[in-house]
Amino acid sequence: MGKKPTKAADNIYCQKRLQAALTDYRFNSREKTAEMMNMSLSQLTEYELGTCKRIPPESVCLMAELYNAPDLRSYYCHYQCPIGAIDIHPVYSEQLEGITLNILAEMNMLDRLKNRLIEIAADGQITDDEEADFNKILENLDGISKRAQELKVYAEKNRKKR
Repeated sequence: MGKKPTKAADNIYCQKRLQAALTDYRFNSREKTAEMMNMSLSQLTEYELGTCKRIPPESVCLMAELYNAPDLRSYYCHYQCPIGAIDIHPVYSEQLEGITLNILAEMNMLDRLKNRLIEIAADGQITDDEEADFNKILENLDGISKRAQELKVYAEKNRKKR
């Protein structure tokens, strides 16, 4: 069994590998993990120490799959991809109950805002006095999108456990 990392302890790629080690002992070792991923030990070490300038997306996808950590993909897209940083929300593991309650809250808010959206859209333009309400609607839709992604990640992670 490998020793606990100290330099990489705060690195998400290392954390996810160690979480995976709770159900598969082979992930306790970087050497075994690198072998399973068909990459060099130095590559995996660089990813976990954060010394690699750009982790290839295919490596992140492989880690997400092997570690049963689909949230790694959204993390990568949000924090390490310049385009994804604009549009992608990082997704953190939550319990189904919390995700569901958040989705319902966002949907209730949208239900209250839908008539205002109809009013704003009726003339085909957003006037200065409609701007604040329109931005509030966009924020709500953004929240719904984030919650939908959280539910998708939850489902993906927990389907593999069965």
